[in-house]
Amino acid sequence: MTLCDDDQRNLDMLAAAFGNRDIALIECQVIATGEAVPVICAVNRHPGGRADLVPFAELFRGDQYERFSPRRPDGDGFVSQAELRGELN
Repeated sequence: MTLCDDDQRNLDMLAAAFGNRDIALIECQVIATGEAVPVICAVNRHPGGRADLVPFAELFRGDQYERFSPRRPDGDGFVSQAELRGELN
């Protein structure tokens, strides 16, 4: 899977929000499970003091390195957990 244009636009928007300090970390509830999780939100400010929170990312709990493996630099699949832990030569 390659990243789409929407992914890049969302990243650019999030970077701008951080640059403008229009960012918030709030606790949200996952609808499907009821779990409370920390969520990074951009703050979309409106005239008159009203603001909308736009959720962008859920922060990871636990060891995020056990959850994800990056794509290999040559594009041929993903790095294994054993390689990430340095267990392979």
